[in-house]
Amino acid sequence: MPHSAEQKIMDPRVLAVLKHKLETDFLFFTRYFFKQLTGQNFVVSDHHRIIEDHVYQVTAAQILRLIVNIPPRYGKTEMLVVMFIAWCIAKNPRAKFIHLSYSDELAFDNSSRIKELILSDAFQAVWPHIQLKGDAKSKKKWYTTQGGGVYATSSGGAVTGFGAGSTASEGSQDASHEQLQELEEHGIDTSFLTTNQEQLDPDLFYGAIIVDDPLKPGDAESATVRKTINKRMSNTIASRVNSRKTPIIVVMQRLHEEDTTGYLLDGGTGDTWTHLKLAALTEDPVTGEQKALWPFKHTVEELERQRDADPYVFSGQMQQEPTPIAGGVVSLDWFGRYGEHPAECEQIVFSCDTAFKTAEINDPSVISVFGKYNKRWYLLDVWRRRAKYPELKRTLINLNAIWSPHAILIEDKASGQSLIQDGREEGLPVIAIEPEANKVIRMSNQSSLVEAGLVVLPEKASWLYDFEQEIIHFPKSKHDDQVDTLSQLLKWQRKQSLSITLDYEDVDMKELEAELEDYY
Repeated sequence: MPHSAEQKIMDPRVLAVLKHKLETDFLFFTRYFFKQLTGQNFVVSDHHRIIEDHVYQVTAAQILRLIVNIPPRYGKTEMLVVMFIAWCIAKNPRAKFIHLSYSDELAFDNSSRIKELILSDAFQAVWPHIQLKGDAKSKKKWYTTQGGGVYATSSGGAVTGFGAGSTASEGSQDASHEQLQELEEHGIDTSFLTTNQEQLDPDLFYGAIIVDDPLKPGDAESATVRKTINKRMSNTIASRVNSRKTPIIVVMQRLHEEDTTGYLLDGGTGDTWTHLKLAALTEDPVTGEQKALWPFKHTVEELERQRDADPYVFSGQMQQEPTPIAGGVVSLDWFGRYGEHPAECEQIVFSCDTAFKTAEINDPSVISVFGKYNKRWYLLDVWRRRAKYPELKRTLINLNAIWSPHAILIEDKASGQSLIQDGREEGLPVIAIEPEANKVIRMSNQSSLVEAGLVVLPEKASWLYDFEQEIIHFPKSKHDDQVDTLSQLLKWQRKQSLSITLDYEDVDMKELEAELEDYY
């Protein structure tokens, strides 16, 4: 007669295998107990496996300071607070944790969920020796009978009488061991010296400080609140570790450039942080197509609708790239807006920035299509892709057939040199642009034209969000290819306004100078 699932778990052989699997596989632990407690499956995505890998590095002391930026409701609290603490206590009931969130209510709720998991029948069936002290009814602070436990409070609250991690200091253990060996070699009884010293198993993990959403979304715009929370990270929270090997984990959605993540990454505590940034919407480095981080939660289409509805919130909370109020070089408020572009433009000009390699770390190639109407330049279209040269050339030819541009500006460098030559052979109106100075200086020199309202953007376009984000974050943005096409166009336009453009390849300079002698 076959056993039921519960009977199989009670079988000592099955129980031994289950215990080993739960203790060695964090994601399995998460999925197993999520199903036991909620009756629902924990839907796993690639980002959960990335988080799992970082968890292993934390418990192996390979990462001591970790920041995880992730959209809300994407499993961050479930994995990095509730399941992580319960998993660590299952493996070592002496582990001590401090858990902080922006409110007591949230911190206490997570603390209660961890206790509920530990006291559950499913947990006790595997680790019956792990019990909580009889007086550990508090949501704020509770202990296991082995001495481990959790202290939970708000990120702005006081943390007293409790430290995270082991209480033995590194170095002193080795020194004490050497001293004890020396005494024993001389025949001296050393048992009385070790009775009060905590003996730590180097293979066990002894706890951490875990800060989950230290800043409330509604308080993110308050400089006073941000500074208060950030200051506590330096003055109070970091001092509650029992050992220099005790890790600190900060997990949050980005809310402001100067939020806790920004403060820590800028060196606010003097520590070096490992930064795991998980954006809800990403671009495939090969195909250029949009990809959703967790399709079970949000599809690409749903994310794009969120982005279009509120780009500011989406940029921070979903993409982990908080939008500054004003750009470093160019402000978004300087651009005009249009619903429909002019039917007949006086000029159509392509401005191109071409990349030499297609690797993800390199900038994509960009072809920006501008139309001039009533002394203003309308950005009509942007093609942006990490493309190999044949595709880049083919795209330029196709866009030329669609728009019939008056000029195609191509920077005379890298793959642009080949594109200039091949474009001219195809009969395209290519103008080679010699790059001068760096990209920051180029945009700074042309920023007054943008401030004067001479550049107009569409109210809606599939490529608009990426363009705006690059403008806003420039010069700190990861890529600056679209910005460079804008500054290239404006510089060319300025020269057009000041002088007659000559195609020097078709002019005999000596003959021209001889004719000019009559004028001076």
